[in-house]
Amino acid sequence: MSQSTSKIRPFQQLVMDMQQGEGDQAAFFKTFLNTEFYTAFAKRDVIGKEGVEENQTEFDFVLFASQQNSDKQTVVISEQASYIQKLGAEQIMSIKGGELLQSIYPDVEISIAYDNCGIGMPVDMIEWLKGAIKKDA
Repeated sequence: MSQSTSKIRPFQQLVMDMQQGEGDQAAFFKTFLNTEFYTAFAKRDVIGKEGVEENQTEFDFVLFASQQNSDKQTVVISEQASYIQKLGAEQIMSIKGGELLQSIYPDVEISIAYDNCGIGMPVDMIEWLKGAIKKDA
């Protein structure tokens, strides 16, 4: 999909600015926290879990191999549901960046992807952002 046929979203523009070294990191993170993304997930039935009276269904993020660190895995997110579908995702959910930070697994990266650009958030950046959020709360 070309840029001329698809509208560049405000957060996507921030990603492109950051890649060019022109972005404002504070604006990037603030916008990330409130942006609605799509990601792939898998359902998992939980039977007889301690402290749970009834069987429940839980959701796991689908993890992909990191493009930046060969020993890490990443959750791929995008404002474009079609991008996540192209990865072969069977089930997609929407989630805000702040909600993702609260529920992401330890030692997992975040890859923010679009058809024409993307940016990775390594584990140390995610941990720093979580700590900054706790300080502001």
